[in-house]
Amino acid sequence: KNEEDIQNVIDEIIDRFGNMPKELENLIDIARIKYLSKEINIVKQITDYLLNVGTNKTYVVANFFGRVLDDRHVDEIIEFFEGDTDKLLELYLLAIKNHNFDYDGKLLLRLIQNNSKYWNKITIKCGEINECNFTNKIFDKIWMMDNYHELINIAYTNIQYSYFSYSKNDTIINIFSLSEKTNPLIIERKNLWITEYINKNAYNEDRIKDIFDIIATALPNERLKYIKIFIKENNSCDMFKKISLFPSHNSFWGSEIPLIEEKINFLQKLLNELYGIDFLEHKIYLKELITRLNQYKQNVLKKEYIANFSYI
Repeated sequence: KNEEDIQNVIDEIIDRFGNMPKELENLIDIARIKYLSKEINIVKQITDYLLNVGTNKTYVVANFFGRVLDDRHVDEIIEFFEGDTDKLLELYLLAIKNHNFDYDGKLLLRLIQNNSKYWNKITIKCGEINECNFTNKIFDKIWMMDNYHELINIAYTNIQYSYFSYSKNDTIINIFSLSEKTNPLIIERKNLWITEYINKNAYNEDRIKDIFDIIATALPNERLKYIKIFIKENNSCDMFKKISLFPSHNSFWGSEIPLIEEKINFLQKLLNELYGIDFLEHKIYLKELITRLNQYKQNVLKKEYIANFSYI
C-alpha cells in the first residue's frame, strides 16, 4: 500500500465525521484511523512518514502528538503505536525541540518509567539541540520513581556536561530546587543523592566545584550542611577555596547592605563550625573574606549615602 491508500482513509474520516475541533483533532484521528485502517498497516506508514518529514520539520511531529495534557491522551498515543515504544521514542526525540507539546512531561515520564535507556537518549538529545524545558515538577516526579537514583545520575551527567547554554543552569537548578510544598520523601532523596555525590567526588575539583555552584544557587539554606560534609571528607584548604559559598548572581531592591550582611553572617556561622588544626588555613581564609566584605560594606554605605543625599 502507498500514501494514496492512507489519504483515502483520512478522506473517508473527514467525509464521515466532518471537521473536528482542533484540540480533539489529533486524538480522534489517532483512534479512528487506527480502527479503520488495520488492513493497510497505516500505523507503520504514518510513523515512517513522520520520521522522514520530521527530520527537517520537527513541528510536524509535535503537531501529530498535539498537546499532551492528561493520562488518557498518553494512553491513546501508546496504544496507537501498539507497544512499539522504540518508534515512539524516535518521534519524541524529533518533537522535543517543540517542547510545549509535552510541557508537563506526561508522555516523557511514561516512556522513561521502565526504561532508563530512553531517558539517556532524551537528555543527550536535549544537549545536542541546546534546548531543554524540563520543569521542577517533572523532576519531582522522577525523584518519586523507584529508579530515581539512576535517572537523576543520567540527567545530571548529560545536562551538566553537555553543550547547553542558557537553559543548562535553569534545568540543573530544576533537578535540585526545593519549595515549601516539596514532598518530604523528595527532600530526603535529594539530600542522600547530593551527600553521596560529594563523598564520591570529594577529590575531583571540577565536579565538586560544579555541585557547589548548584547548591549555592538552588539550595542556599543547605550550604552549611553540605560544606561540612565536604570538608569532613576532604580538608584541603586549596579545594575549599574553590567551592562557591554564595550564588553566582545576586539581586536586591533598594540597599545592598542587607545582602552583604547576610553573606558576612553566613561566613561567621561557617567559621564557628571549624575546629582543630586541620582547619586553621580555612579559618584564616574565611576571616579574610569577612574583612573584605566589611570593607566593601563601608564603601557601599558611603555610595548609598551620597546617592540618597543627591535626591534631597
